[in-house]
Amino acid sequence: MQDRRRTLLVVDGDSEPLKELAARFTPERFRIATCPVWEVALEYIAENRPEFVLTDAHAFYMQGMGLLEKIRKVAPDTRVLFLDSDGPWSLFMEPCGGDGSDIVINPCSRAELFKAALEAVDTRPPQHRSAEETWV
Repeated sequence: MQDRRRTLLVVDGDSEPLKELAARFTPERFRIATCPVWEVALEYIAENRPEFVLTDAHAFYMQGMGLLEKIRKVAPDTRVLFLDSDGPWSLFMEPCGGDGSDIVINPCSRAELFKAALEAVDTRPPQHRSAEETWV
């Protein structure tokens, strides 16, 4: 029998908010894989093509678009969700479009951060907006 659960890879599992959030994804619906370092995580992504990668936003701050390009190269349909809960506001970020040049950034409380991540896995990914659709 084929396992129909969706796969979620949590990278940088030492982050308490990531551990707490990963525990909220039910084993009935999700297979949770964890990886402490990006080098190994990229190998896992290439081999297993998880539906989601959940990681601390510091990976994006440090590696930027290069990290997204590596993920898109080996698994173009994998969604990457970045969480930042270090400051007074938490941030939930998700790249839009194939190249990740647009990022949806949602400031929220820590409780809302978890809710946003849980909702994201049940919705379609955000789509790139043209300049005409973007407002300031």
